Amino acid sequence: MLKALALHGITAGLDPKSGATRLQSGDITLTLAISEQTVAAARRPPGRRTTVGDAIPVRPTAMLTITVRGWVQRQWHDAAKTPLERRLRGTVIGVVELIEEQRHRQAEHQTRESEMEAAQSRYQAAVRQRSAEAERLRCLLRDAVRLERANRIRALASAVEAQATAKGALDDAKRNWLDWARGKADWIDPVTRAADPVLDGPEPKRPQLWRA
Repeated sequence: MLKALALHGITAGLDPKSGATRLQSGDITLTLAISEQTVAAARRPPGRRTTVGDAIPVRPTAMLTITVRGWVQRQWHDAAKTPLERRLRGTVIGVVELIEEQRHRQAEHQTRESEMEAAQSRYQAAVRQRSAEAERLRCLLRDAVRLERANRIRALASAVEAQATAKGALDDAKRNWLDWARGKADWIDPVTRAADPVLDGPEPKRPQLWRA
């Protein structure tokens, strides 16, 4: 049988770990097992019940079963009228068909995996894009609010300056306040982004208790 399989490019070998016989055809690997069929050796005495641990005696039949396993399994059984030796050609053809079926299923599986990976990549890209877009919108709304606040501060400073000028009360203290207010407006403004000597300066350090 192995020689017949070799004619179809199928080689046999032992798995070094499990000791099982492997059939190899390109990237397809199947497991080959040959076992002997058994039957019960004798009937149980009448009235006796089976209990846990009872061993059922069996006897060999000299009938063989060939099992080839992969993603699917197929078996060929000896029979009294049609032994496996007389059906060797059909068995070999069945193994070849099983390999082709597994190759087809494996290709379908790889295609589904590739499609799933591509879909997962598209999903992750869409999630990242959505998250980035939400962050951009958040920054835009924040800057719009900051610009509105800066302009309101500038409008307030202009109104205070106009009133003080009209009353002749634009002294140094008022000018200092106007410079301070307009400086804060420029610091809040997302367009000008002016630096503030206090708020952009280093954080104050808490004094440490001195120990002797």
